[in-house]
Amino acid sequence: MSLLAAALLLSAPLAPDDAGSHDAEFAARDAAVEAAARSWLNLVDARDWEASYAGTAAAFRKANTLKLWSDTAQSVHDDLGTMLSRQLLGVDDVPSPQGITIVKFRTDYGDRARVIETVSLVREDGAWKVAGIYIS
Repeated sequence: MSLLAAALLLSAPLAPDDAGSHDAEFAARDAAVEAAARSWLNLVDARDWEASYAGTAAAFRKANTLKLWSDTAQSVHDDLGTMLSRQLLGVDDVPSPQGITIVKFRTDYGDRARVIETVSLVREDGAWKVAGIYIS
């Protein structure tokens, strides 16, 4: 019976003041994650492979060398052309031990419109770092 009571207490709605501060925390966190993703994508748009590689999480750097990253990114961006516009689609948490947050953008490039960029970020050393990017 006490387990049921504990479960009910955990699922109780937040008091109005708590809900507002909770929402503000998430909004601030989402804005910080979006800003980190945009900042990193600006480095990629500028084709600054070294700086963009430096802005990635340790797991990304463990799986990719700077050469592999720069060769792959250069090839992809040669096909896309110059970035023209980027619109935020959303920020979502992924249930994972790593604490991954996904930021999605709809981006128009000179040679391809309506590209979906999915950037995964993790909190590392007090900052949001890119753990991966997927372009579709």
